[in-house]
Amino acid sequence: MIPISQLIQDHTKLAKKLRKFSFGETLSTVAGLFTLPEYYANNLRLEAFAHLACVSCAGTKVLAKNDLSDLLGAGMADSPLCPLEDPIEDVFIGNASLKCGDFRVFQGLQESGDFWMEQCVGVLLRKNVPVPIEGIRKHALALLRLSEAVADRTSRLCAIGMAAEFLAVDWVFQRRVS
Repeated sequence: MIPISQLIQDHTKLAKKLRKFSFGETLSTVAGLFTLPEYYANNLRLEAFAHLACVSCAGTKVLAKNDLSDLLGAGMADSPLCPLEDPIEDVFIGNASLKCGDFRVFQGLQESGDFWMEQCVGVLLRKNVPVPIEGIRKHALALLRLSEAVADRTSRLCAIGMAAEFLAVDWVFQRRVS
């Protein structure tokens, strides 16, 4: 990933606009976009936007539908990240199959993230692990259960065509062609 200082330098206007927005409200909305397959090809810009929001949001304004369109749609259209985005070549949600159950995990930008998740968590699930590892295991399984719950909720919203309405999103990512 690009250093945050470079990201701010490349998106100065956007970072300034984000100052008036609430950190929690903005990040929760952007986090919701990561769960929608329609925006999977734009994960790189979504991730960059989330990082910019983390360092820039300092206000109280709640992100409205037109703000989202302006900030993410038009605000990221000239981003140097645009040429780095690839068409979708992998699955949106993978499956981590562990001896305690199967868990759907959002792939994001990681290739084979579900496989590596299985490998890492599989080590934590072994018998006779050191006591400090037991706490890590508990937290890792909690995160997997959370991922499963988010995947379940998102799939139910998508099945009835409400995912975009749930987040009040009806814009598309723009990309300016020079």
